[in-house]
Amino acid sequence: MLGVTLIPLVPTGRDDRQRRRVALRFEKVCRAAPSAVVGEPDVAPDVEPAAVFEEPLEPGETQQENARDKLGELANRDPTTLRPSDIQGWIAANKTLEPKTVRHYLSTLRQVLDFAEVEPNPARSPKVKVPPLVRDELSPPSRVEWDALLGKLAPRVVLAVRLMECCGLRLGETRQLMFGDVDFADGRIRISRARTKGGTAGQRWLPVPDELLDEIDALVPLEDRHADRSVFSLTDGQIRDSITRACKLAKIAHYHPHDLRHRRVSLWVAHGIDPVTVKTWAGHTNASMSLDTYSHVVIDHAKDEWRDFWIDTYSRARVARVWSREPDPE
Repeated sequence: MLGVTLIPLVPTGRDDRQRRRVALRFEKVCRAAPSAVVGEPDVAPDVEPAAVFEEPLEPGETQQENARDKLGELANRDPTTLRPSDIQGWIAANKTLEPKTVRHYLSTLRQVLDFAEVEPNPARSPKVKVPPLVRDELSPPSRVEWDALLGKLAPRVVLAVRLMECCGLRLGETRQLMFGDVDFADGRIRISRARTKGGTAGQRWLPVPDELLDEIDALVPLEDRHADRSVFSLTDGQIRDSITRACKLAKIAHYHPHDLRHRRVSLWVAHGIDPVTVKTWAGHTNASMSLDTYSHVVIDHAKDEWRDFWIDTYSRARVARVWSREPDPE
């Protein structure tokens, strides 16, 4: 057994495949590292960045798929000799790469140096400046596209997808919704903290139209319903795949589940709902995010299926806030 603690490379987002490859290379190299002494957990393995990146993982893996090529001279250096200026020089030399690609390789390099116990880690220095990410303007589906997509969805996912679009839910929030989170009496659902993005933000109550609540109510008989039972017996993959197929069948642009959330938040902003309320309904960390991201989205808000419901809900909430204020002292 290797007498060191292996820092895990957690796969996230689109980099899953590459990160899994690096993690497996990492393990192979560390097992062969001469200074990884069994029974001495405090001894760091003698690992050069090149060793992690140059070992092929699969017979068909090409040199171009290897991060070692992109690291260039850094891959052959002794990790303890690297300085923030070396990392910044590498970033400057790769200015033709997309900012996201640079950040991806830099993230992997940081984890390699963490594992080699290089302190301080030069790749994590505040002196290292990475190119900013330039985000494209959001283009959520229009009402025509939404109707076309909805008409081609598999019947078993229609209600879940409609709820996502209506309430601006994230995919994980929709899939993890429990019957204990549905308040049929007051017409709302609870997005609990444990089931929000990262488990740290977005806890909230959201009003839901009666039409959708009635369909949720009809899913499971009352006697078979319990608080921990899932409302939708679906996986993330089933919902994603169904939306992908529906887009192809409808001959529209390929939209992801999160595009439906973008659509709803954009509609809330377009309906004139104040940023603080949008932030609360969307589960954002701050109101500025809602404005910065969604205020410039072009969307046909007049044709929103749930326009009257949300404007009426917002109007009633504003009246309630006014009447709940304490009278000013005389």
